[in-house]
Amino acid sequence: MSDVHTGIMALAQLKPLWRQAVPAIVITADRTDEVKEEIETAGAQLLTKPIRPAALRAMINKMIAQARE
Repeated sequence: MSDVHTGIMALAQLKPLWRQAVPAIVITADRTDEVKEEIETAGAQLLTKPIRPAALRAMINKMIAQARE
């Protein structure tokens, strides 16, 4: 998104509307521990750039399976 508006900020705004955990995958080139912790705290999954399509597909399938349980 940008340095001013992040995906984590968007998730925080969606959370009260969903009234449950918002399933999310954050894709970023930032590999710092601070960003990893922020994503983990938000309850999102992390993929770092560059991503392989198979890795993204696997994560989406995993999240769908978890939601169905």
